[in-house]
Amino acid sequence: MICQLGWHETHSNTHDSTPTTGMMAGNKTASAWLGFDLGGTKMLATVYDADFQPLGKHRTKTKGREGIDAGLDRIVETIHRALADANLDTAAVRGLGIGCPGPLDLERGIIEEAPNLGWRDVPI
Repeated sequence: MICQLGWHETHSNTHDSTPTTGMMAGNKTASAWLGFDLGGTKMLATVYDADFQPLGKHRTKTKGREGIDAGLDRIVETIHRALADANLDTAAVRGLGIGCPGPLDLERGIIEEAPNLGWRDVPI
């Protein structure tokens, strides 16, 4: 599942939660919120400050037909790139909201089916 910092913990991939960029200059206590749009053709991560003003974003093609593992890797990479665009590291992230197609099981954190992506029972 993508944990509170947005990293997929049950999926084996090359990403980890090690910060790769610095915080905003001079502000080690900056708080950031992530919004993520998982669409049929594109995915978009936007980083917001505590006043919900956009700080950075990254958009890429979803390529859902490449499979679940590739899709989850793309989600993580998109989040990393949005944080880099905002000049923040993962320690700044206070929460993440994801909009995605299809029915969800919120208790288990699963996309039950995303027909436009060809995904079923995906831990998100």
